Order: sequence, then C-alpha cells, then structure tokens
Amino acid sequence: FRDHPALLAWYISDEPSGHGASPEHLERMYRVVRELDPYHPVTIVFQNPAAGRRYAGAMDLTMTDPYPLPGGTPVSAGEYVRSLKTEFGHEKPVWVVPQCFGGNEAWMREPTPGEQRVMTFLAILEGATGVQYFIRHGLNGFPKSTTMWGECAAMALEIAEVAPALLSREPRPSVVAWPECVRAGAWTDRGLVTILAVNASNTPLPARVALQDLFPNGEARLVFEDRRVPVVNGVVNDIIDAYGSRAYQIRIAPPPPDRAPACQANILLDSSFEANVVPGVPTNCYAHPGRGAVCQVDSRDAVHGRHSLRMHCPDADAPVGISPHNIGLRAGQGYTLSVWARSLPPTPVLTEPAQFELSFNAHAVSDILVGKKDEDGKTPLIQQTFTPTAQWRRYTVSGVCPGGGHGVVLRTVSPGVVWFDLLELVADPAIQTGLSANREHLTVSVKTSFPDTEIRYTLNGARPTGNSERYDETLSLDRSTTLTIGVFRGDRYLCGGRAWLCQHAAIACPVKHAFAYSDMYPGGGSNALTDGIRAEPGNVHEKWQGFLGRNMTATIDLEREVEISRIHAGFLAYESAWIYLPKSVEFLVSADGREFAPVADMPNDEDARKRPFVKEFKAQFESCAARYVRVHARTVGKQPGWSAPTGGEIWIFADEIQVNPGE
Repeated sequence: FRDHPALLAWYISDEPSGHGASPEHLERMYRVVRELDPYHPVTIVFQNPAAGRRYAGAMDLTMTDPYPLPGGTPVSAGEYVRSLKTEFGHEKPVWVVPQCFGGNEAWMREPTPGEQRVMTFLAILEGATGVQYFIRHGLNGFPKSTTMWGECAAMALEIAEVAPALLSREPRPSVVAWPECVRAGAWTDRGLVTILAVNASNTPLPARVALQDLFPNGEARLVFEDRRVPVVNGVVNDIIDAYGSRAYQIRIAPPPPDRAPACQANILLDSSFEANVVPGVPTNCYAHPGRGAVCQVDSRDAVHGRHSLRMHCPDADAPVGISPHNIGLRAGQGYTLSVWARSLPPTPVLTEPAQFELSFNAHAVSDILVGKKDEDGKTPLIQQTFTPTAQWRRYTVSGVCPGGGHGVVLRTVSPGVVWFDLLELVADPAIQTGLSANREHLTVSVKTSFPDTEIRYTLNGARPTGNSERYDETLSLDRSTTLTIGVFRGDRYLCGGRAWLCQHAAIACPVKHAFAYSDMYPGGGSNALTDGIRAEPGNVHEKWQGFLGRNMTATIDLEREVEISRIHAGFLAYESAWIYLPKSVEFLVSADGREFAPVADMPNDEDARKRPFVKEFKAQFESCAARYVRVHARTVGKQPGWSAPTGGEIWIFADEIQVNPGE
C-alpha cells in the first residue's frame, strides 16, 4: 500500500492502554514501518489522552477518539484534544476522531448534525490539525443518518476554506466570547483576521465576540453565509444557532500583491474564483465532473486573490470541466482566452502528467464538457491542449469569434490534479482610452495579440478595409465618435472591434463609490464610469457596472478646478434581467470634496417595461467652478408589481458619467 495515492498514515494501534499493548512492542513496530516507508507518518489513537506520553516513541502524530453520545456532551471532544495538546504541545500534531456511529451498546444513537459540528469545531479551536471521523461499519449501511454524514462533508469543505488561517505562522490575536457557552478562536493570515465561534449549547442565542489586541471597525464577512455584520472596535455581535458555528473574516491590512495581474478588459465573471459563497463551489459557471472527479475551489494556493480552482480527473473517460456564464462577443470579433495553471508532478501511480483543454466554441457546451463528438468523429472545438508544469504558468488561446452561440470551456482530459486561476477572456483588438498631456484630447491605444498583422480604423461606423486609415501608436481625438477597428494580415481581414467613444472633462479621473459595485458586473474596474467608452445596451458583460439592491453614489475627482455646466449619466433598463432604471438621479458638485451642492435632481419618466434600452439623464445648469462631481442614483427598491417574480432585489446598471460632454 505504500505507493497508493489515498494512503494518509499508518495506524498501528487502537487505544493501546485499554488492551495492554506495551510501549516497547509498539516502538519496535514503529521502527519496522518507518524503515519500509519513511514518507508517511505513523499514528496511534488514545481513548485516554493521559496515556499518550508513554507511547511517544511509537508515533509521529497522536490521535484521540471521544465517543460521548448520547450519554455525554459533545463538548468533551474539545477537552480530549486539549488534554493531548497540553501533553505534547508542538512536539507532535494532534488529530481528533469524532464519533460518527451509534445504535448499539452504550451508543444508542448517532450524533445529530449539530453535535457533530460542535465536536469538530471545538477540537479545531483546541488545536487539532486533523479530523478523522469514525464509523462502526462501512459503506452504505453506516452512518445511518445522511444528514449527519452530510454535515461532515460540509465541514470538510468549510475547514478546507479556512485552512490557510488555521495553519498560518503569523501571531494569533486574542479573542473572548460571551456567553460562556460560546467558544472562539482567532487567526491572522495575509491581512485577514479569521474568527471561528462555536455555540456549545443546544439553544440559539445572541453572542458577542471581541478581539483583545486589535480594534478594527467596519464589517466582518460571514465566510459561509453570504452576509456581513458590523465590527465596532474589534467587537462582533451576532446570533448563533443551537450547536452552531460562525466563521468571520475581517480585513485589517491590505492584501499582499498578486503574483499575476488581472486584465481590466476581461469580460468573464469571477475569473479568479473569489466569490466563494458556498464552500468549494465556483460561481458563474456550469460544471461537469465525470465519475469520481473533483472540481473544487481551493484556498491553499493562487496567483491572483486567495483562491484557485482544483480539478482532479481520476480517469481519462471521466473528464471534469467548467463553462463560465455565456458572454457577449460579436461574430467576427477576435479574442484572447487565457488561464494560469499548475499540476501535481507525476507519481508512481500516475506516471504521465495531466493535460487540460482550453477552448472557445460554437457548439453546445454540455456536449463539449462530456467529450461528445460530432458526426465526423471530431471534437467540435476551437481548442488547444496543454500539459501544465508543477509551477504556475499562463496558457493562452487566440482566435476569432464564430457566429451563433458560443462559450468558454476549461476541462482536464487525462488523469491527474490541476489547479487553475485567473481565467480571462479579452476581446481582440483591445481598446484603451486616456487623456492627452494637456487634458484636451481623448487618446486611444489599440493592441492585438495576432502576430504579423496591422490595424486599420474608421471613425464613421463603417467596417475598415485595406484602404482605411492605418493605426500606428496612439489616436488623439477631439470629439465623440464611433471607432471601428479591423485587424488585417496583408489584405485579409481577420477580426475587428468597435467602441463608442465620448469626449468629456472627466475621462480617466478617479471614481470613489459609497456603495460597492458587484464583482459580477465590474464594468472594467473602479474607473469604468470615466473611461470614455460607452456601453452597448444588449451586452451586460462588458462595460456596464452593476449595483444590486442598493443606490449608486459615485464621486469623481476631476483633479483640478473646472467650470461645469453639463453632466450626463447613462443607465440601462433590461427588465428580463432584473435591471431597472433608477427612481431618480441627482447631480451634485463640490470644490473641496466635503460640502456638495445639488445642481439637478431628475425623476425617471420612462416606462421600464421597454427592453433593453438606455436612458441618458442629462442636466444643463448655470456654470460653476468645481473639482468634484457626485452622481446619486436611487434604486426603485424591489421588483415592481408587473414583474415576475415581484419583490426581489433589482440591479442598477450605470454607464459613462460625462462632465461637459462634447458633441
């Protein structure tokens, strides 16, 4: 069994002090096992933690197996671990073996899901670094309680998510909790404080958790609940359900720099797998894990943010893959599709390196994920196969968007384990804007990843030809216009793109939001509302910036005093996508960024049941000198009565905010 990929450790004795096994005998056994296999640890489990020291020479890590239910309390699991940790400190790791069986002898029933949660998390709070659930009889017969065993599976994913905090080498903050039945612990990892709190009583109750040597203010994110609670001077107040647990994360310092930068022009959502609302489950994509395959968000390694996506393909006939939410590239538009990846090196069992496919297609994504062939026996893909190394690298595919439906597919196609991060799709050619040095002209830069090509353009909306104006380095424009790009190889048109450019005084100026925009619809980042590029009504994935269930308040710093007399702001109405126009939009200006004076407040007078369309809120007023411009868009609240379903949260989608727009 030594080379079996599922081998975790060698278990040489069960509760030795209970059946009289001598330390000397187990030490001889330990030496034999270690000589034959120096790579896997040897362990012994103790029902009586006080006996552990006698057997210290016969094991690499120590385990304890509290089986308290129904005659005792789940709190004893933490007490067993504390006893072993007191005995061994950092000399040997301590693992816990919680009770997952029942129905006979002294154990007349299995634990409830809540009791299992208390045993597990109290053991972790006391310092256990491994959890091995024990069942009396295997496979389908036991555990009898699918809900209890499902709780074990859920906790495995939760613990995996917070494992970097639990294993962090950074100093741990002190934390106290009230009432006494609430136990808590805190860890610091790369600018985040993670707090675990456990209600050891079988009664729901209000709880208070307080950091003792850190006093942050703001919000704590509930890691597994998609909600936030206030933090005041390091204190969190919340309600914890009976035998429940909570995991809070509080940002106390900026995160470390990413190893790989994200592209602001990327149009895929949650491309670095950070929207981890359900533990281990990637968002904004469909997944198709083959038989026995794994597709799971992993917090242990990443090149961007704190997460990557781990795929384990056990068999070439059971590929595993994802397809991100369908995106809106136009037919004939070029693209660059890229992903960062790394793999496990080959093992004695898996001697060949894992491979993966990165593809952009015009066929049914579900067929591609399962490897379905077309009538000619060929895989219907625009694809490329890669063999990742053990080090993170970026892999790319470039092409031209076909007609019809299309989507991205990322999947493993051979046995092995591969991690993925920063899956990005960028339209080609890529168009970026800025301001000239004298701040009087809109500048445009255009890039393509296609080699041996030249770029030509028009400013009247017509498709470029080989005779159109050639783009060299930078365009400088003094008016709003439609820029249409063509990428040519010789006289052959390869692909193209277009941008609706608008000239105004706020281009490239920084924007601050009072209420954060959604990670699902960033529109190009924090300054998307001043990049000089208008969004398309029917394409919600590129330039629109989305705000869910809240107002939009954006403040622009013009970085100098400007005489302002006109402000425009565009918003999208798209009822079938739950995107509604604001109830009203207010424009305000300020000289110092503190005191703002209103210059216009406009109610919406359009029927939102048209779809989709853009409404431009425009204001012209007496000229005034100001450095700051604020746009406050008020949400209509919940979905209106004519919408189905009604009463749900709605979106505000904002486009370019134009200050003194040109014609």
